[in-house]
Amino acid sequence: MKYRYTREEIQKFKNRIDEMSHYEMAYLHRFAASSCVYFRNDIPEIQNYFAIRFNALGGMTPAISKKVLDYFKISLDAHDAMNDIIATRDLLIKMNNLIDLKYDT
Repeated sequence: MKYRYTREEIQKFKNRIDEMSHYEMAYLHRFAASSCVYFRNDIPEIQNYFAIRFNALGGMTPAISKKVLDYFKISLDAHDAMNDIIATRDLLIKMNNLIDLKYDT
């Protein structure tokens, strides 16, 4: 059984929606999971409130879509770079351990 939100909780979600920028809403619209409270079919009051506000701000325009995707690509690039740094660090640690072993004998 799904959780039923109280009137106060629903109002808090609506307040958060009102505080979101067009960009933040577009990012959620594009990448949030379907289980995100703003998009759940079992809470139509919140789902509809989000849709009405998002559309009032202009919805998913080509410009906002590009901005969201560009940010996502930057995030992926940063993630890849961090993985490269970690892999390099691990390799240096292994090399250092080999050097230490060589000189310990």
